[in-house]
Amino acid sequence: MACWCSNNLCVSSLHVKSPIVHSANRNTFKSIYSSSILLIRMKTFVILLGLLMTSCSSVNQYDYDSSKKSTFKERQVKDFNDIPADFLNQFNRMGVDSSSILNYYEAQYLSFIFGVDTSDINLFGAKVGFLGSKILFFAAEKDRFYRGVNSGVGGSGLYIFNSSQKQESGGYDAVVTYWSKIAIPIEDVVIRMKSNGM
Repeated sequence: MACWCSNNLCVSSLHVKSPIVHSANRNTFKSIYSSSILLIRMKTFVILLGLLMTSCSSVNQYDYDSSKKSTFKERQVKDFNDIPADFLNQFNRMGVDSSSILNYYEAQYLSFIFGVDTSDINLFGAKVGFLGSKILFFAAEKDRFYRGVNSGVGGSGLYIFNSSQKQESGGYDAVVTYWSKIAIPIEDVVIRMKSNGM
């Protein structure tokens, strides 16, 4: 091993850096540093992607917080002239069965007329009861529209249940009432859904 001495100070040739060696060491360090930054960013991305997928999962779609307040929504859009033609043109696909699970067209229509925010509930695929009948509600809507009556079924409301009300009612996410002059207390709606075994 050769030594380089200056002013009686011996330094090993391994510690003396030529510009070429210094540049190579710097580039190696940059490469390692860049790789570790990239790895950290990739891990962060994977974690965030996982959180996003979990929050959008259909498993959580109707898992309501029991502390969340139930919601009553009065019909917001009463005049057929204010309802998009795309919805009205699909009337033949609404109220075609008595299933409490709403199809896409029923969900879109009800969400629009009640002014439902998807942060409250996504009605598509939700279990929605009707105090009366789903078939009769949509039949009345269609009849009034085709006869040229400007407004839809009156006295309509949508009750969105929290998790405890959902469980007590027999699994309903929401209930539609219609032709009602006053709002029914939500506790009574829950009891009626449970007792009707709808």
